[in-house]
This record gives sequence, C-alpha cells and structure tokens, in this order.
Amino acid sequence: MPPNVKNKPKLSLNLKKIIRLHLACHALANILFGFPLTLAVALFLNFPLRAISKLTILYGTIYLGFSIPAISSLSYFKLKPVRDKLRQIGNTPHPPMDQVLTTVKQLVSYPHFTGLTIGLIDLTAFSLGIFFLYLGLIPEFMPVIKIIAACGVTIGAVVGIINSYLTQTLISNHLRSLLETLISRSPQVLRDGLPLPSFPLTLQAFVLICLTAIAAQSSLMVIFLGKIAASHPTELPQSFFFLSILELLNFTYVIIAAFLFSRSLIFPLKKILAWGRKITRGNLSARLYTITNDELAEVIASFNQMAQELEDDRNLISAEKNKLSLVLSGITDGVLALPNPLFSIPGKTPHQ
Repeated sequence: MPPNVKNKPKLSLNLKKIIRLHLACHALANILFGFPLTLAVALFLNFPLRAISKLTILYGTIYLGFSIPAISSLSYFKLKPVRDKLRQIGNTPHPPMDQVLTTVKQLVSYPHFTGLTIGLIDLTAFSLGIFFLYLGLIPEFMPVIKIIAACGVTIGAVVGIINSYLTQTLISNHLRSLLETLISRSPQVLRDGLPLPSFPLTLQAFVLICLTAIAAQSSLMVIFLGKIAASHPTELPQSFFFLSILELLNFTYVIIAAFLFSRSLIFPLKKILAWGRKITRGNLSARLYTITNDELAEVIASFNQMAQELEDDRNLISAEKNKLSLVLSGITDGVLALPNPLFSIPGKTPHQ
C-alpha cells in the first residue's frame, strides 16, 4: 500500500447519523405496530377517550425519558472507540493488522448486538408502562389490569422484533461502504476470513415471511373494530377510519421489509456485476470487498481466489515471455555479431 493515503476514501464514522437511524427504526416500529395495536386493544375494551389519552401520554413519556436516552447512549458509547480507531487507521500509512482486524470485527458485530439490545429496550419500555399501570396511574385500567399486562407484553415483543429487524438491516447497509473501504486498505483481513455469524438466504427469507405474518396477524384487529362497530353503530365511521389506517400501516411495513431484504441481496450482486466488468476488461487486480454473511460470501471468496490465480498466471506468462524475449534477442545479437570466417584467411577480402 502506498504511503500516501490522502487520495483514498476517508474513514469516518458519523455517530449522529447512526443514532438518528436507530431512533427512526424505533419510531417506525412503534408507529406501525405499537401505537395501532395499543389503540385497538383500548378500543376493544371500550375505554373512554380520556383513558386512551392518558395511556398515550404515559408511553410517550417513557419513550422520551427512557427509550431515546438508552438507545442514544448505547450507540454513542459502543461506537465512539471504533470511531477513534478509524481515525488512527486513516491517518496511518501502514496500520497494524491486528488493529484493523479488531475494528472490522467491532463494525461487523455492531448491527447484531444493537438489534438484540434495542429489542430488549422496547420490551422493557412496554413492561415499564405496565408497571406504572399496576400502580394505579390510570384508574380506568385497574379492573382489567391483567388483560392489559398480557397485551402490553405481547405488543412489546412484537415491536421489539420489528425494531430489531429494521435496525440490523438499516445499520448493516449503512456500515457496508465503510467496511469495504477499511478492508480495501488491508485485503489480508478478508483473506484471513471474518468471524461472521452465518445467516443463509433461505433463513433471511424465512424471517421476512415471519415478519410479514406478524403484520398480517395484526389485521385480526379488524374483528375488534367490527365488534365495536356492531355494538355501537354510531361509531361505525370511526371504526372504518381506524381500520383503513391499520391496513395502510401493515401494507407500508410489508413494502419496507421487502425493500430492505431485496436491497441486502441486490447490493452485493451489483458489486459482483461491476467487478465482472473490470475482469473482462483485463483488470485482473480488481477484488471484491463486499461483506455478506450468506451464501454470497462463498461466491465472493471464490471469485477473489479465481482473480488472484488468473493474475498470478498472467504474471507468470509475462515473466516467461520476457525470458524468451531475452533469449531470442541474445540469439539474434549473436548471429549478427559472428565474424566472417574469410576474414581470417590472409590475402582475402570480404568481397573475394
């Protein structure tokens, strides 16, 4: 690697952007499922609007006072050491291999760790709300507090799973280019192999189907809204309004989940196609630095090995060609430099 690193892509980690991604995932999961499910349960149990407003304020306060600080602190303290290491690596022409490997491992493991942790934060937030309800903060809920508790834990688990999936996918896509830049500076890291947890494409598709099923199951709230509409005909327009909002949110979530899944699959394929064009143009030194934890990882490793072998063969052929050229050049020079035997006979001239 040349000592001049000024022309290379900058190694920087924007902590504020990652925190915003975390908060966006959290807000999206709650908007798509947390709030509609909670509202549907409250409507099904015929709670007055005042009690529903208190419940919304309670969970909004927990979100602002617990979830946001917990998520922001987790992201900051987990990634701040990585950001400092990236700065050191970016300012060093030849960074130590162990430092690069440690940084790569931390970046690779971060989406999985934070996805699981944030899922637990969501479940804790809903459980904390149930605890306050048990204290009698909203008296209207006390007669059916056990039902409320069961529904709260279930909704918290659903929101946690959805948020975990969204977080892992979005953060992985966000860190992908940074990881590729880092590994391109130290290809030995990729050749030695990364300790990535395997996540086959079939399992990814299964997870996507399960999450879609969760979205579909939430449509069962249609029954709740239908019961309310049947028992209170005057609330029929309101029930249909909530039904429309619910179906729109479910449809939006399915589209988002499918888009994220396809992007995680299509992005490496685009990289492979671009790499293939470079190889066909004769650039055998091109390498794939895309990181995946599915079957494409084996394909990428095989392609890199193939490119390395082709480059070695071309270099070997070029070296042999140079040797042969030297031999032929020497033979040609020797023939032209041979003295005429007639020159050595006394009295003879070259023209005789």
